[in-house]
Amino acid sequence: MNYRSSIKAGFFLFFFCTCSVFAQDYAFKVLASKGNNTIDGQAVKVGAKISDNQTIKVSEGAYLSLVHHSGKAIEVAAGSYKAKDLSSKIGQNTSMTSKYAKFVVNELTQDEQSSVAARNRFQHMNKTGSVERDLAVSSVKVWLPLKSMIIGEQLLLKWSDVKADDPSTAYQVQISDLSDQVLFISQTKERQLLVNLTAERLSDQPHLIVKVLPMDVDSGKLKIASEQIDGSILIKPESTALAELSKELAEIRKEFGNTSAIGKLVEANFFEEKGLIADAVAAYETAIKISGNAPQYQELYTAFLVRNSFQTINTANLNK
Repeated sequence: MNYRSSIKAGFFLFFFCTCSVFAQDYAFKVLASKGNNTIDGQAVKVGAKISDNQTIKVSEGAYLSLVHHSGKAIEVAAGSYKAKDLSSKIGQNTSMTSKYAKFVVNELTQDEQSSVAARNRFQHMNKTGSVERDLAVSSVKVWLPLKSMIIGEQLLLKWSDVKADDPSTAYQVQISDLSDQVLFISQTKERQLLVNLTAERLSDQPHLIVKVLPMDVDSGKLKIASEQIDGSILIKPESTALAELSKELAEIRKEFGNTSAIGKLVEANFFEEKGLIADAVAAYETAIKISGNAPQYQELYTAFLVRNSFQTINTANLNK
């Protein structure tokens, strides 16, 4: 090797080592925190960097999620830990789950890439018309596209109402088949309802039409007729598509488990990407519940609702 080649090789070695040092100047970053959590005795701040020698303490009943410098997100149970000890236990996301996990991490760390991804997705959905809504007839906006798929056995149906402050208003939920035969009816004063899709009249239907109709509490009469609105169509995938979706979902749950808030956020991203909006709503709701209403996760949920034109930004009302 001549002198010039040696200089060039030395330069590249120095550049590589320098980049490696800067790329790993921290062990973890804080993604979300709820409760009395500390780093070296100081209150945890979202976005803060944690070095190997710092001590992380999570109190009982609190919640803390971190992202390792490798990109792997973890949740920390109650207790006291050295960051380097947590680092030594970090594995890698599988190639399939890493795609959805990376989006969640980027959203939580407010990475520029996440903003571009969210904006592009919003623009795409508007072009397909999947989130169009017409409130000229009804004050109710159901948190479903006009047409979408669902694979879950339960439908967490949620809606907003521009006249929600009217105490005389209740809601009738109707689920019909494509011939408009009503298969399910329920009434509630809440703006959400959990429907068991394995029920006898619903389980064998490949298509379901969902309508939420405002009704007068005193008279029990509907304020608008069912025929006046189109409703949202839920489609259960055919066996081949269902098997593929179930396989991918099983990989995510193998990676994160079924009781992890981070895992549910990853599931929500997977569901949204596949057009399973009702399943995504349920996953976001579960993630927020598991995390003890971590505000960072509520903000992600709000972004999802706004992205899909279901709601304007209002984190205070997400779980009412």
